[in-house]
Amino acid sequence: QGFRSEPARHAVTVTAGGLAPLAFQLAPQGVLAGYVGEEGDSLAYPAGSYRRPHASIRIRRIELRGPGGLRILTPRAGGSREIFTSYLEGRDDAAGPHYSFVQLPEGEFELTILAVGHEPHVSRHQVTPGVVPPMTPIRLRPSN
Repeated sequence: QGFRSEPARHAVTVTAGGLAPLAFQLAPQGVLAGYVGEEGDSLAYPAGSYRRPHASIRIRRIELRGPGGLRILTPRAGGSREIFTSYLEGRDDAAGPHYSFVQLPEGEFELTILAVGHEPHVSRHQVTPGVVPPMTPIRLRPSN
């Protein structure tokens, strides 16, 4: 996850009985990706348990501030399958509760998530190209 292929695509001609030579290099890239998890307390989700992606959350905006400026995502409805394609193409993307920022420089970033009916979430993350630390699902607090 902390690397991208160069080139991103490679044209290949396949012939009967022949070999199709391919050459890719892996280049480190900074990545910050994750998802908003289902609501629930420590009784519903004890330490170490899996928190599923939130099925009905309506995220309005995801912001990432840090070296290089501000990046903004507006999640589209639907699943997260297209995020993988966006990742391979080197594009930031968000779908439903999932988000992915790619090709980030090294440094500290501030992630802000704004969702309907929830308090804003703000957290800080250190990004190092080629290193992807595990990220726990983000839990949003319902607003009063």
